[in-house]
Amino acid sequence: MAISETDRAAEEEGSVPLTTKFLRWKSDAQTDGWLSSNFIKLYQKASDPLYSSQDDRSIFQDTELRAGSVYGVEIDLADEEEWNCPTITVFQNQYQLSEWSRLPQISDHWIF
Repeated sequence: MAISETDRAAEEEGSVPLTTKFLRWKSDAQTDGWLSSNFIKLYQKASDPLYSSQDDRSIFQDTELRAGSVYGVEIDLADEEEWNCPTITVFQNQYQLSEWSRLPQISDHWIF
């Protein structure tokens, strides 16, 4: 399943991507990163209101960050520890967005 397919399915269900790219363990600067087998894509519900800080001076004003939960899809192509087969995990987390200093980046995989 391609990451673009998860975006399409999420949008059909009323969600929007929080990140334009998927998150992964390694970076492009390391050749090991080209062989990554674990990917995470983040979403929020399109119906949730846009996020704004209490003083309306949020670093997120020019983004589509929403005030609701963050949903994720983790695709693990090499789950060697538990099932020894590819797995897909769906998760929901609620974050204190006022504590975020920036939006998630590709290398923030480990946080989610």
